[in-house]
Amino acid sequence: MGPSGMSFHDTTNCSTFSKFGRFNPYSVLHEKWFVFFYWAHPRPLTTFLFTFPTANHTKHLKKILDGNTILPVMWSARQILMEDQDKEVSLLVERGDRGEYWNYPLYKVDRKGLFDALAKHEIPDSAKTNPITIPSLSLRMKIEDPYLVMMFCEEYYATIMAISGQEPTTLRDIKAELATIKFVGKGRPVWRDYEGEKEKIKLEQEAKIQEERDKYLN
Repeated sequence: MGPSGMSFHDTTNCSTFSKFGRFNPYSVLHEKWFVFFYWAHPRPLTTFLFTFPTANHTKHLKKILDGNTILPVMWSARQILMEDQDKEVSLLVERGDRGEYWNYPLYKVDRKGLFDALAKHEIPDSAKTNPITIPSLSLRMKIEDPYLVMMFCEEYYATIMAISGQEPTTLRDIKAELATIKFVGKGRPVWRDYEGEKEKIKLEQEAKIQEERDKYLN
């Protein structure tokens, strides 16, 4: 089933999604992207941050990924790190020139910005029957300026994102922006809790200050 319980055939699929797609990873780096609309079953508010892995990241990733993936990582291909609001990270490995990536999920980032272990693999049924050629998850991204649109193919989960603070804030504006990307399917808007976000940032800052104090006390 696709988003909102609809048949997969009633929604845009990955092949159609990436047709005529344009994606330049440099255009999405180092910005917090806020999901303001998505096509899927209900999910919590989501943000994503994209960065290129450093040489140190890659060295560590090779140790934990090689021999533990359904499809071996093509280390010669361009890679992106994708981090969500819970600091859960995926390694995205480019597989085409239209925003096509293999998605290797990882555990949370440790304090050094590395990765301490492999995440649980939610292996799609198709991968179980053909483990040689299919990885954990496949993903598509494309730019619909000024927005980023992303689709997780096996999950039938698609999102449209804006740089945080630049997203449309009314349903009317959201619908107007959605009309430009022509995605077929029933989706859901996401509304931000600005006061809650401020409180969360405040608590995180206080926790960080306390952590620094504890270092000196110990």
